[in-house]
Amino acid sequence: MIYDLIWESGLPVTPTMAANLYAAILTDTGRFHFSCTTPRSLRIAAELMEAGADPTQLTNDIYFRQSPAMIRLAALVAADMEYLLDGRLCAMVLDRARLLETKANQSDTEGLVNLTMSAAGVKVGVLFTEMETGRTKVSFRSQDAIDVGQIAAHYGGGGHVNASGCQINLPLAEARRDVLAYLKERLNGSL
Repeated sequence: MIYDLIWESGLPVTPTMAANLYAAILTDTGRFHFSCTTPRSLRIAAELMEAGADPTQLTNDIYFRQSPAMIRLAALVAADMEYLLDGRLCAMVLDRARLLETKANQSDTEGLVNLTMSAAGVKVGVLFTEMETGRTKVSFRSQDAIDVGQIAAHYGGGGHVNASGCQINLPLAEARRDVLAYLKERLNGSL
């Protein structure tokens, strides 16, 4: 939409504008991996490259240059991954104590949910993050046509078919228990 407005306006697209738009498409499509990736999104990405976006630099900056605190945090959280439904559902929990232990900040938690999709056979991943407010942030990822956007919407959140999230007004343990029960109920026959 923003792309269309800029191109239709006839304004020159600067390399900075191209990089920002490319980064938005890159993250929205999960590095052109999610089912929302279309031939049009790939054509737009190509045009943005021609306008000065550097895909290698942007991919590295967004996905591969993490802080040491984020790497330590990912290792701790991944060590306690829980596999359910015969390995088709993967859940991780991030509590405030782990943030403090690793000296990580909230921005270091972005993207951690993607670790849930790394193991072979996982179709749905979920990350439960304890918020300072006592609420729980829940991030979902999925493969294929499994719509985690509907799962997030059930809890007042939203997102895409393969990437969505919500915040639940429950402490971490209760939110985890509630969401996992709902996921098992919804996904048991479809995974």
